[in-house]
Amino acid sequence: MYGKNNKKKHLKKLCLFFLQDIDKTMQVISEAKKTGKKIKDIEKVVTELASLVGELRRVEIPDVRAIDSLVK
Repeated sequence: MYGKNNKKKHLKKLCLFFLQDIDKTMQVISEAKKTGKKIKDIEKVVTELASLVGELRRVEIPDVRAIDSLVK
């Protein structure tokens, strides 16, 4: 599906999205703690993170296996 260089680019892109979503999740949780409200966005962000983790697992590069072992 991807050439060797394209796999690396694809992985970097996925990791950037993954890190942005983690940051977004932390902001949503922080806001929820401050206001004492339950925020529905948390469920949406967690679902997106889960799909990104699944995508990272499908990319066959040794680095992904290291990420995969940390996520489990």
